[in-house]
Amino acid sequence: MLLYERALTVYETTLGPKHPLTATSLNNLAELLRAQGDYDKAAPLYKRALAIFEKTLGPKHPYTAASLNNFADIIETQGKLAEAAPFYERALAIREEVLGPKHPDTATSLNNLASLLQAQGKWAEAAPLHERALAICEEVLGPSHPDTATSLNNLAVLLQAQGKLVEAAPLYERALAICKEVLGPKHPVTATSLNNFTNLLFKGQGDYGKALPLYERALAICEEKLGPTHPSTAQSLINLALLFKTQGDYDKAAPLYERARAIREEVLGLTHPDTAASLNNLAGLLKAQGDYDGAAPLCERALAIREEVLGTEHLETATSRNNLAALRRIQDKPVHVRSALREAALLYERALAIREEALGPKHLLTAASLNSLASLLQAQGDYGKAAPLYERALAIREEKLGPKHPLTAKSFGDLALLFKTQGDYDKAAPLYERALAIREETLGPTHPDTATSLNNLASLLHAQGKFAEAAPLFARAHAIREDVLGPTHPLTATSLNNLAGLLQDQGDYNKAAPLYERALAIREDVLGPTHPSTATSLNNLASLLQAQGKWAEAAPLHERALAIHEAVLGPKHPSTATSLNNLAKLLQAQGKLAEAVPLYERALSIREEALGPTHRDTATSLNNLAGLLKEQGNFAEAAPLYERALSIRQEALGPTHPDTAQSLNNLALLLQAQGKSAEAVPLYERALAIREEVLGPNHPETATSLDNLASLLRDQGKLAEAAPLYERALAIREIKLGATHPSTATSLNNLASLLKAQGKLAEAAPLYERALAIREEKLGPTHPDTATSLNNLASLLRAQGKLAEAAPLYEHALAIREIKLGATHPDTAMSLDNLASLLQAQGKLAEAAPLYDRALAIREEALGPEHPDTATSLNNLASLLQAQGKLAEAAPLYEHALAIREIKLGATHPDTAMSLDNLAGLLQAQGKLAEAAPLYERALGIREIKLGPTHPDTATSFNNLASLLKAQGKLAEAAPLYEHALAIREETLGPEHPDTATSLNNLAILLEAQGKLAEAAPLYERALATREEALGPAHPDTVTSLNNLAVLLQAQGKLAEAAALCERALAIREEKLGPTHRDTATSLNNLALLLEAQGKLAEAAPLYERALAIREEKLGPTHPDTATSLNNLASLLEAQGKLAEAAPLYERALAIPQGKLAEVAPLCERALAIREEVLGPKHPLTVQSRNNIAALKDKRLPV
Repeated sequence: MLLYERALTVYETTLGPKHPLTATSLNNLAELLRAQGDYDKAAPLYKRALAIFEKTLGPKHPYTAASLNNFADIIETQGKLAEAAPFYERALAIREEVLGPKHPDTATSLNNLASLLQAQGKWAEAAPLHERALAICEEVLGPSHPDTATSLNNLAVLLQAQGKLVEAAPLYERALAICKEVLGPKHPVTATSLNNFTNLLFKGQGDYGKALPLYERALAICEEKLGPTHPSTAQSLINLALLFKTQGDYDKAAPLYERARAIREEVLGLTHPDTAASLNNLAGLLKAQGDYDGAAPLCERALAIREEVLGTEHLETATSRNNLAALRRIQDKPVHVRSALREAALLYERALAIREEALGPKHLLTAASLNSLASLLQAQGDYGKAAPLYERALAIREEKLGPKHPLTAKSFGDLALLFKTQGDYDKAAPLYERALAIREETLGPTHPDTATSLNNLASLLHAQGKFAEAAPLFARAHAIREDVLGPTHPLTATSLNNLAGLLQDQGDYNKAAPLYERALAIREDVLGPTHPSTATSLNNLASLLQAQGKWAEAAPLHERALAIHEAVLGPKHPSTATSLNNLAKLLQAQGKLAEAVPLYERALSIREEALGPTHRDTATSLNNLAGLLKEQGNFAEAAPLYERALSIRQEALGPTHPDTAQSLNNLALLLQAQGKSAEAVPLYERALAIREEVLGPNHPETATSLDNLASLLRDQGKLAEAAPLYERALAIREIKLGATHPSTATSLNNLASLLKAQGKLAEAAPLYERALAIREEKLGPTHPDTATSLNNLASLLRAQGKLAEAAPLYEHALAIREIKLGATHPDTAMSLDNLASLLQAQGKLAEAAPLYDRALAIREEALGPEHPDTATSLNNLASLLQAQGKLAEAAPLYEHALAIREIKLGATHPDTAMSLDNLAGLLQAQGKLAEAAPLYERALGIREIKLGPTHPDTATSFNNLASLLKAQGKLAEAAPLYEHALAIREETLGPEHPDTATSLNNLAILLEAQGKLAEAAPLYERALATREEALGPAHPDTVTSLNNLAVLLQAQGKLAEAAALCERALAIREEKLGPTHRDTATSLNNLALLLEAQGKLAEAAPLYERALAIREEKLGPTHPDTATSLNNLASLLEAQGKLAEAAPLYERALAIPQGKLAEVAPLCERALAIREEVLGPKHPLTVQSRNNIAALKDKRLPV
């Protein structure tokens, strides 16, 4: 610098300030300043030299042309491309005129102007200039001259930028051959040629294996010939570092980038633009490694250098702004996320403005800025603003690069991703396909970018549920990356994750697991154990383990992922919110609802603050929290969250987006749980319509919508309408997911459950069994879903009366849940309830009690004392107490359950109606008929309004109310209710349904009570035939029908026929329920009564005694049924004249609480009056009524 300044001073003093040699000195000094990056000082020196030459030598002198080139070059470097053009053009014109159109200097001017046009994106205008320059060099200097090599390189660079790799390759090879031959294999220019050719292999063709030794050779030449600290050596280091970075070998890349930075800082200075470039390179590596805190100050320093040296509006300054904006998008520190995103947007917008101003609205760098800004807007959920930017970028690239350029392919991919995100798969698919076709043709079928396109298209097909089509594309992408990038490259890990995700959705967990594990191992090894991508792998593997029911193994992975995100990205980063959500979902699945709540709430708070209250991810958090509140029974709190999520999605994604459909489903599920079926229906239907239209009629999510709507129809009692929907859902899953997919098992369960509700137990059984087999094979014999299948099958066996076969399945399901979910999980409580209910049905009341108690305790602790499921447990326990005759103890439990349901579900919810029925049934059992009536009536009112007048549950209410009227002696009023219930069941469930048989029995009993024995008989017979056909000849309900018909035959005096039925009933119960079951005691009583009526007192006695012994053991000495047995046996002893033996039995029976005798007496008297009038004074039932009144007067109980 000092020598050049001294020389300039000498020339100015000696020759004058306007002498040509002074101008030459000015040029020399300017060239040095330019090399140092001090463009602002260099430019006026070049300009002054130009003025001297123009004045001294004339405007058309070759030296003037050289000065014009120098000045044009410096202002081009300053980013003033439009200003540089006329100087290049004027220099070219001078040389063509003065030196001739084929002079080497003319070729230089052609190259200079072509390079400027290329920088402006005017490639079509640049190409003929490069070609003409090459032709001049070849003709004038010869085909092997170094300048010819330079021209070859220039034209090859243009062709490579245009995506014409096949045309560029031989030019690079020829240029390299010239340099080797003329300059030698170790000349610095040869090293430059090596670098150029290697760039094609690496960046263009993706041939990393061939590129590596060439980059290393170029670096060795520079180090040997130029020295280890030369700027060209720094550039070679950067080239090699970029290759290692692209290969995912960050440990090798880092020292090369750092060494290059050190060279530039030492040789060029701390504020040189090339130093800024090195800072950016190193920041990019740190960003890739997940070290955002380390990258940020480097990006900021690079931006500061460029703003100071190049100016705030320079193109490279714009690039720095883009780099910093990209970092701000993912960074939480040192600024808040939302403000970071706002800062990123401003940086992107300013960079775009600079490029539009400096390069024009259709320049390729302008397109890059449009893409960057569009990507940010897309991430923020502002799809409406992002779309036109992507489309404009695509239009620029198509116009400037052509429809088949790799960058055009990238634009197609970017726009396709936006459409995919918006749920517009039909628009996305052809764009992804076109991008893939371009890359395969231009880059080749094994290029890494081709693998990216394969992944993109496969991902879309995956989202569309086209798993079979997606699989080979994912596999091909993976094979390319393993082969080209290596088996431990981060992109290879991404492919492993993609393939594993597809396998997981296909239900092939065993194949997915090792792929997730391998991806995690790669990321831990290459990126480090605390990299955000490592956290993603941890979350993916944890999600699989959770799906497999391995929650204990999943938990530490989710926790580790959360810790990484909090440490690296910060506690308020959106990715941290994602990890919080993942962990909360696991806790929710484990039944740890109280622990999950604050995580969901924190995730929601982060997203609202960081992304905004109307972002799609905020909607996801609202849904998650609402789902948990729904599970906790907090329906009122869940509703506004679901509604807000739906509103966000409709606004942000559109009314027909799949996520909008999901929100509609979620809200419909809540309304269904609240008993608001009529409000839920249109939401389910709208969700189904969206999925059918957007995803297709055979998509797995369409199957989910069909299931949801079918479930609602089933709840409404529209079983026939539900069936084809369940069947269609099953068919979709079998075709799309496979016959052994876990979701197919879900469909099998759903359809089986419907068949069971329709009374088609034999048809339901193979579906339940098939579902169980799938889950045992795919999920494992101890998976919670396997436990669900065991429960379902056990429930069917119980409905079939196969209690002994059902028991081990219930026990197995309980054992699985206790081990996998824990002893205090709500699902464990459900298993306890199921097993307890079975034990109760088996008459093992003492064994059932502690299970019911334990289930209630779990629900009170896990779900809270006011949860609807807690109310279910209270009902179950109350039902057991009622069965045990502990009516006073049962009452407050039924009342508490009713209170919970009224508060949590509402006064008109179907479950509230069920509680009203339960409590009314207890009051009826207590003889409090007047108190029971309004409860039955209220339950009926609820069901008629909420479920409809023809719903099976409405029929149940009619039956219950009719039963009460019958108990009140209002037989004429009861009859139309029984008939109406029968009509509903015949119409809704069918004439062969077990519930229809129950209605037939109820009506027959009433007719019998009215003395209409002939009318009752065919109803009993039809009920018996129905039950034998639907439930089997040995089902408990079939036995009930046998008993009912036997009683009628007895009343008709057909004692022999009655006896045969009673004996058959007793034999079935002894075999199926055991010789000491309470129902066996009932059969013993029935047969004994018949024998007594036949005068066979001696045969009747041991049956009465055995019945009494069973009831005392099973129900206790103070149960009302025990009192009945005492009375029956005492009455027999009295008939035998054994008064001394009968008396203590009567006294014991009298001591057992039986309700209010004062209320019973007038009913008995009214019954006697009716029977005398209708049946006659000698009818057996009339005689029984007289006996009852006599027993009351003697303070004995009625028989």
